[in-house]
Amino acid sequence: MRFIDNILEILWNLLGVLGKVASFLLSVAVKILAAFWDFLCGVRGLRRFTDRMNVFFRGTENAWNSSLAVVFREGISGFFLHLKNLIETSRRVRIWFFIMLFTVLFLWFHPPYKWGPWHYHESGKASYYGSGFYFNRTAGGERFLPFRYTAAHRTLPIGITVMVVNKDNHAKVYVRINDRGPFSGNRIMDLSKSAADEIGIAGNGTADVEIYTRKKYGK
Repeated sequence: MRFIDNILEILWNLLGVLGKVASFLLSVAVKILAAFWDFLCGVRGLRRFTDRMNVFFRGTENAWNSSLAVVFREGISGFFLHLKNLIETSRRVRIWFFIMLFTVLFLWFHPPYKWGPWHYHESGKASYYGSGFYFNRTAGGERFLPFRYTAAHRTLPIGITVMVVNKDNHAKVYVRINDRGPFSGNRIMDLSKSAADEIGIAGNGTADVEIYTRKKYGK
């Protein structure tokens, strides 16, 4: 048990170092962004845009410094300080902290939708959304965002996650069905730009893919 305690203490100290490094990098990034914004404010052609954004920034700063926000920040800060003291002084709290931390990390890199068997659904051509569809309303009711891992399919239920495999390079991506289509050509699926990049079809425009689902669905 002493060995485990030593390992947990080393991990805790390592987290502290990483936190300080992250805080330093964040402060540097904020200074760089502030300097860049000052530069943009000096560009005459952007004056109208920067003036509007400065009004927004001032409103955000006033809300951040309001009495309610200060009380909330102090409460959050006090909670994390108390938690830090508990982790440093209580062996049991430290063990549970790392159990929860490793659980969160595991679920982050291996989310539940990747677990279990996958069932072959169909094969065919897949393409991706052009820029003309960006921010349009999808059949699922949400706005289409090219950086999200989503796709359109004619029949698969809206909201389910499917696995798409590029038959040429065997790269795979997990996407959520949120739209209907494609309704032209011989394609079976339209992917978001990010999903298409993930499996290497953005350059060619289309690729032969296989679609797998967690449950069996009729075509």
